[in-house]
Amino acid sequence: MSYERREFPEWSWSESRRRMLVACPRRYYYHYYAAHNGWEYDAPPLARQAYRLKNLTNLHSAFGEALHRTAVDVVHQTHSNGVVPTARIVTDAIRNQLNEIYRGAHHDRQKWEKSPKRHPMLHEVYYGYGPSQTLIEAIKKKIEVCVPALLESRSLQEIRQPETQLTKVDSLDHFYLLDTKIYAVPDLLYRRSDGIWILVDWKTGDEDPADTNQLRVYALYARNRHSVLSHELICRLEYLYRNEFQELTFSADDLRNTERDIARSIAAMRSLLVDAVENRPQAIDAFPMRPGEITCQRCNFYELCRPELERAGFLQSQIS
Repeated sequence: MSYERREFPEWSWSESRRRMLVACPRRYYYHYYAAHNGWEYDAPPLARQAYRLKNLTNLHSAFGEALHRTAVDVVHQTHSNGVVPTARIVTDAIRNQLNEIYRGAHHDRQKWEKSPKRHPMLHEVYYGYGPSQTLIEAIKKKIEVCVPALLESRSLQEIRQPETQLTKVDSLDHFYLLDTKIYAVPDLLYRRSDGIWILVDWKTGDEDPADTNQLRVYALYARNRHSVLSHELICRLEYLYRNEFQELTFSADDLRNTERDIARSIAAMRSLLVDAVENRPQAIDAFPMRPGEITCQRCNFYELCRPELERAGFLQSQIS
Protein backbone atom coordinates (compact mmCIF):
# COMPACT_ATOMS: atom_id res chain seq x y z
CA MET A 1 0.00 0.00 0.00
CA SER A 2 1.38 3.40 -0.96
CA TYR A 3 1.79 6.18 1.59
CA GLU A 4 -1.23 8.47 1.81
CA ARG A 5 -0.61 11.82 3.42
CA ARG A 6 -3.20 12.96 5.94
CA GLU A 7 -3.59 16.50 7.20
CA PHE A 8 -4.67 15.04 10.53
CA PRO A 9 -3.91 11.62 12.02
CA GLU A 10 -6.17 8.63 11.57
CA TRP A 11 -8.83 8.36 14.24
CA SER A 12 -8.31 5.38 16.55
CA TRP A 13 -8.41 4.28 20.17
CA SER A 14 -6.13 2.23 22.40
CA GLU A 15 -5.75 1.63 26.12
CA SER A 16 -2.43 3.48 26.14
CA ARG A 17 -4.08 6.43 24.41
CA ARG A 18 -6.83 6.47 27.02
CA ARG A 19 -4.28 6.43 29.83
CA MET A 20 -2.35 9.30 28.32
CA LEU A 21 -5.41 11.53 28.01
CA VAL A 22 -6.39 10.84 31.63
CA ALA A 23 -2.84 11.50 32.87
CA CYS A 24 -2.20 14.71 30.93
CA PRO A 25 -4.25 16.15 28.06
CA ARG A 26 -1.34 18.34 26.99
CA ARG A 27 0.92 15.33 26.54
CA TYR A 28 -1.91 13.64 24.65
CA TYR A 29 -2.14 16.64 22.30
CA TYR A 30 1.58 16.71 21.58
CA HIS A 31 1.80 12.94 21.09
CA TYR A 32 -1.25 12.36 18.88
CA TYR A 33 -1.74 15.70 17.12
CA ALA A 34 1.15 18.16 17.27
CA ALA A 35 3.66 15.47 16.23
CA HIS A 36 1.62 14.39 13.20
CA ASN A 37 3.52 14.78 9.91
CA GLY A 38 6.54 15.88 11.91
CA TRP A 39 8.62 13.40 9.93
CA GLU A 40 8.22 15.47 6.77
CA TYR A 41 11.22 17.50 5.61
CA ASP A 42 9.28 20.76 5.44
CA ALA A 43 7.10 20.18 8.52
CA PRO A 44 6.48 23.19 10.79
CA PRO A 45 9.01 23.55 13.64
CA LEU A 46 6.52 22.50 16.35
CA ALA A 47 5.55 19.35 14.45
CA ARG A 48 9.19 18.38 13.91
CA GLN A 49 10.09 19.05 17.53
CA ALA A 50 7.06 17.20 18.89
CA TYR A 51 7.73 14.24 16.59
CA ARG A 52 11.34 13.98 17.78
CA LEU A 53 10.30 14.20 21.43
CA LYS A 54 7.50 11.68 20.91
CA ASN A 55 10.12 9.14 19.86
CA LEU A 56 12.34 9.55 22.91
CA THR A 57 12.71 6.43 24.99
CA ASN A 58 14.29 5.77 28.37
CA LEU A 59 16.47 2.98 29.63
CA HIS A 60 13.68 1.08 31.40
CA SER A 61 11.45 1.30 28.31
CA ALA A 62 14.34 0.40 26.02
CA PHE A 63 14.97 -2.71 28.09
CA GLY A 64 11.29 -3.69 27.96
CA GLU A 65 11.19 -3.20 24.19
CA ALA A 66 14.43 -5.17 23.70
CA LEU A 67 13.10 -8.05 25.79
CA HIS A 68 9.81 -8.09 23.89
CA ARG A 69 11.60 -8.09 20.51
CA THR A 70 13.83 -10.92 21.64
CA ALA A 71 10.86 -12.82 23.09
CA VAL A 72 9.29 -12.90 19.62
CA ASP A 73 12.30 -14.84 18.29
CA VAL A 74 12.31 -17.06 21.38
CA VAL A 75 8.62 -17.93 20.93
CA HIS A 76 8.97 -18.76 17.25
CA GLN A 77 12.06 -20.90 17.81
CA THR A 78 10.55 -22.71 20.78
CA HIS A 79 7.28 -23.37 18.96
CA SER A 80 8.96 -24.60 15.78
CA ASN A 81 11.40 -27.09 17.30
CA GLY A 82 10.54 -27.33 21.01
CA VAL A 83 13.99 -26.09 22.01
CA VAL A 84 14.24 -23.10 24.36
CA PRO A 85 17.30 -20.90 23.66
CA THR A 86 19.88 -20.57 26.41
CA ALA A 87 19.83 -17.67 28.82
CA ARG A 88 23.21 -16.59 27.48
CA ILE A 89 21.93 -16.27 23.91
CA VAL A 90 18.87 -14.29 25.00
CA THR A 91 20.87 -12.10 27.37
CA ASP A 92 23.42 -11.28 24.68
CA ALA A 93 20.65 -10.35 22.22
CA ILE A 94 19.08 -7.94 24.72
CA ARG A 95 22.41 -6.43 25.77
CA ASN A 96 23.44 -5.88 22.16
CA GLN A 97 20.25 -3.94 21.49
CA LEU A 98 20.69 -1.82 24.62
CA ASN A 99 24.35 -1.15 23.89
CA GLU A 100 23.47 0.01 20.38
CA ILE A 101 20.83 2.41 21.73
CA TYR A 102 23.21 3.67 24.42
CA ARG A 103 26.01 4.34 21.94
CA GLY A 104 23.67 5.95 19.44
CA ALA A 105 22.15 8.25 22.05
CA HIS A 106 25.61 9.51 23.00
CA HIS A 107 27.19 9.73 19.56
CA ASP A 108 24.48 9.89 16.86
CA ARG A 109 22.29 12.82 17.85
CA GLN A 110 22.22 14.19 14.30
CA LYS A 111 20.94 10.86 13.03
CA TRP A 112 18.18 10.92 15.65
CA GLU A 113 17.19 14.46 14.72
CA LYS A 114 16.85 13.43 11.07
CA SER A 115 15.18 10.08 11.70
CA PRO A 116 13.91 9.70 15.29
CA LYS A 117 12.19 6.38 14.66
CA ARG A 118 15.25 4.67 13.20
CA HIS A 119 17.81 6.08 15.63
CA PRO A 120 16.53 6.00 19.23
CA MET A 121 17.48 8.71 21.70
CA LEU A 122 17.42 8.14 25.46
CA HIS A 123 15.47 10.60 27.58
CA GLU A 124 18.26 10.46 30.15
CA VAL A 125 20.82 11.59 27.57
CA TYR A 126 18.69 14.17 25.78
CA TYR A 127 17.75 15.97 28.97
CA GLY A 128 21.25 15.57 30.40
CA TYR A 129 20.64 13.83 33.72
CA GLY A 130 22.03 10.34 33.07
CA PRO A 131 21.84 7.44 32.79
CA SER A 132 23.28 7.15 36.28
CA GLN A 133 25.37 4.19 37.35
CA THR A 134 22.56 3.25 39.73
CA LEU A 135 20.12 3.06 36.82
CA ILE A 136 22.54 1.04 34.71
CA GLU A 137 22.99 -1.45 37.56
CA ALA A 138 19.21 -1.67 37.95
CA ILE A 139 18.84 -2.56 34.26
CA LYS A 140 21.57 -5.18 34.57
CA LYS A 141 19.67 -6.69 37.48
CA LYS A 142 16.47 -6.71 35.44
CA ILE A 143 18.22 -8.62 32.67
CA GLU A 144 19.59 -11.17 35.16
CA VAL A 145 16.15 -11.77 36.65
CA CYS A 146 13.79 -11.40 33.67
CA VAL A 147 15.62 -13.55 31.12
CA PRO A 148 15.49 -16.80 33.15
CA ALA A 149 11.91 -15.97 34.15
CA LEU A 150 10.96 -15.63 30.47
CA LEU A 151 12.62 -18.91 29.51
CA GLU A 152 11.05 -20.77 32.43
CA SER A 153 7.65 -19.10 32.13
CA ARG A 154 4.48 -21.16 32.02
CA SER A 155 3.54 -19.63 28.68
CA LEU A 156 6.79 -20.63 27.00
CA GLN A 157 6.52 -24.16 28.37
CA GLU A 158 3.06 -24.46 26.85
CA ILE A 159 4.32 -23.06 23.55
CA ARG A 160 6.81 -25.94 23.44
CA GLN A 161 4.03 -28.50 23.20
CA PRO A 162 3.58 -29.68 19.60
CA GLU A 163 -0.23 -29.55 19.88
CA THR A 164 -0.21 -25.84 20.71
CA GLN A 165 -1.63 -23.62 17.94
CA LEU A 166 0.18 -20.31 17.81
CA THR A 167 -2.05 -17.51 16.50
CA LYS A 168 -0.44 -14.15 17.31
CA VAL A 169 3.00 -13.04 18.50
CA ASP A 170 3.52 -9.40 19.51
CA SER A 171 2.25 -7.71 16.36
CA LEU A 172 0.03 -4.66 16.07
CA ASP A 173 -3.57 -5.54 15.26
CA HIS A 174 -7.00 -4.03 15.67
CA PHE A 175 -10.74 -4.52 15.73
CA TYR A 176 -13.63 -2.08 15.36
CA LEU A 177 -16.04 -0.70 17.92
CA LEU A 178 -18.40 2.26 17.42
CA ASP A 179 -16.86 2.97 14.01
CA THR A 180 -13.48 3.32 15.71
CA LYS A 181 -10.35 1.31 15.07
CA ILE A 182 -9.31 -0.20 18.41
CA TYR A 183 -5.63 -1.10 18.53
CA ALA A 184 -4.36 -4.09 20.47
CA VAL A 185 -0.90 -5.64 20.74
CA PRO A 186 -1.06 -8.80 22.86
CA ASP A 187 2.31 -10.45 23.30
CA LEU A 188 0.96 -13.94 22.67
CA LEU A 189 -2.27 -15.61 21.66
CA TYR A 190 -2.34 -19.38 21.33
CA ARG A 191 -4.63 -22.37 21.75
CA ARG A 192 -3.70 -25.32 23.92
CA SER A 193 -4.48 -28.93 23.11
CA ASP A 194 -7.40 -28.83 25.58
CA GLY A 195 -9.08 -26.16 23.45
CA ILE A 196 -8.41 -23.30 25.87
CA TRP A 197 -7.05 -20.08 24.42
CA ILE A 198 -4.25 -18.29 26.29
CA LEU A 199 -3.59 -14.58 25.86
CA VAL A 200 -0.28 -13.44 27.36
CA ASP A 201 1.14 -10.08 28.33
CA TRP A 202 4.81 -10.08 29.39
CA LYS A 203 5.59 -7.49 32.08
CA THR A 204 9.10 -6.36 33.04
CA GLY A 205 8.01 -3.84 35.67
CA ASP A 206 5.88 -3.77 38.79
CA GLU A 207 2.22 -4.72 38.93
CA ASP A 208 -0.08 -1.91 37.86
CA PRO A 209 -3.87 -1.81 38.43
CA ALA A 210 -4.18 -0.70 34.79
CA ASP A 211 -2.83 -4.09 33.67
CA THR A 212 -6.28 -5.61 34.14
CA ASN A 213 -7.88 -2.93 31.95
CA GLN A 214 -5.38 -3.75 29.23
CA LEU A 215 -6.24 -7.44 29.41
CA ARG A 216 -9.95 -6.67 29.15
CA VAL A 217 -9.29 -4.86 25.86
CA TYR A 218 -7.19 -7.78 24.68
CA ALA A 219 -10.03 -10.16 25.55
CA LEU A 220 -12.35 -8.05 23.40
CA TYR A 221 -9.78 -8.25 20.63
CA ALA A 222 -9.63 -12.05 20.91
CA ARG A 223 -13.42 -12.25 20.70
CA ASN A 224 -13.93 -9.75 17.88
CA ARG A 225 -10.89 -10.63 15.78
CA HIS A 226 -10.49 -14.36 16.41
CA SER A 227 -13.99 -15.42 17.59
CA VAL A 228 -12.67 -16.59 20.96
CA LEU A 229 -15.56 -16.90 23.43
CA SER A 230 -15.19 -15.71 27.01
CA HIS A 231 -15.35 -19.18 28.57
CA GLU A 232 -12.61 -20.38 26.19
CA LEU A 233 -10.08 -17.69 27.14
CA ILE A 234 -7.55 -17.29 29.94
CA CYS A 235 -5.66 -13.99 30.10
CA ARG A 236 -2.25 -14.30 31.72
CA LEU A 237 0.03 -11.61 33.07
CA GLU A 238 3.62 -12.84 33.25
CA TYR A 239 5.43 -10.61 35.78
CA LEU A 240 8.96 -11.56 34.84
CA TYR A 241 10.82 -9.43 37.38
CA ARG A 242 8.89 -11.17 40.18
CA ASN A 243 8.91 -14.52 38.35
CA GLU A 244 5.17 -14.78 38.94
CA PHE A 245 2.09 -14.95 36.81
CA GLN A 246 -1.54 -14.02 37.28
CA GLU A 247 -4.44 -15.52 35.34
CA LEU A 248 -7.74 -13.75 34.78
CA THR A 249 -10.96 -14.68 33.06
CA PHE A 250 -13.64 -12.26 31.88
CA SER A 251 -17.31 -13.00 31.51
CA ALA A 252 -19.55 -11.74 28.73
CA ASP A 253 -20.83 -9.12 31.19
CA ASP A 254 -17.24 -8.03 31.89
CA LEU A 255 -16.66 -7.48 28.20
CA ARG A 256 -19.90 -5.54 27.81
CA ASN A 257 -18.77 -3.29 30.66
CA THR A 258 -15.41 -2.88 28.94
CA GLU A 259 -17.17 -1.84 25.75
CA ARG A 260 -19.09 0.77 27.72
CA ASP A 261 -15.86 2.05 29.28
CA ILE A 262 -14.28 2.34 25.83
CA ALA A 263 -17.37 4.13 24.54
CA ARG A 264 -17.07 6.72 27.34
CA SER A 265 -13.40 7.19 26.57
CA ILE A 266 -14.10 7.60 22.86
CA ALA A 267 -16.74 10.22 23.69
CA ALA A 268 -14.24 12.11 25.84
CA MET A 269 -11.67 12.07 23.04
CA ARG A 270 -14.20 13.17 20.44
CA SER A 271 -15.29 16.06 22.65
CA LEU A 272 -11.81 17.53 22.08
CA LEU A 273 -12.23 17.59 18.31
CA VAL A 274 -13.38 20.41 16.05
CA ASP A 275 -14.15 17.96 13.26
CA ALA A 276 -14.70 14.29 14.12
CA VAL A 277 -14.56 13.17 10.49
CA GLU A 278 -11.14 14.71 9.88
CA ASN A 279 -9.98 14.06 13.47
CA ARG A 280 -9.10 17.75 13.69
CA PRO A 281 -8.32 18.74 17.30
CA GLN A 282 -9.33 21.87 19.12
CA ALA A 283 -6.66 24.46 19.92
CA ILE A 284 -3.92 23.50 22.35
CA ASP A 285 -5.61 25.42 25.20
CA ALA A 286 -8.34 22.77 25.22
CA PHE A 287 -5.66 20.29 26.35
CA PRO A 288 -4.50 21.54 29.77
CA MET A 289 -1.36 20.43 31.54
CA ARG A 290 -1.68 18.45 34.75
CA PRO A 291 1.66 19.01 36.47
CA GLY A 292 0.30 17.81 39.80
CA GLU A 293 -0.55 14.36 38.42
CA ILE A 294 2.55 13.44 36.44
CA THR A 295 6.29 13.77 36.85
CA CYS A 296 6.80 16.45 34.23
CA GLN A 297 10.57 16.21 34.08
CA ARG A 298 10.27 12.56 33.05
CA CYS A 299 7.80 13.36 30.26
CA ASN A 300 9.11 13.37 26.71
CA PHE A 301 7.53 16.77 26.08
CA TYR A 302 8.96 18.56 29.12
CA GLU A 303 10.99 20.79 26.81
CA LEU A 304 7.80 22.12 25.19
CA CYS A 305 5.94 22.61 28.47
CA ARG A 306 8.80 24.07 30.53
CA PRO A 307 8.24 27.78 29.75
CA GLU A 308 4.55 27.58 30.64
CA LEU A 309 5.29 25.54 33.75
CA GLU A 310 7.81 28.10 34.95
CA ARG A 311 5.38 30.96 34.32
CA ALA A 312 2.83 29.10 36.41
CA GLY A 313 5.32 28.80 39.27
CA PHE A 314 6.36 25.18 38.77
CA LEU A 315 10.11 25.61 38.92
CA GLN A 316 12.38 22.80 37.84
CA SER A 317 13.32 21.97 41.42
CA GLN A 318 9.65 21.50 42.28
CA ILE A 319 8.97 18.96 39.52
CA SER A 320 10.70 15.65 40.02
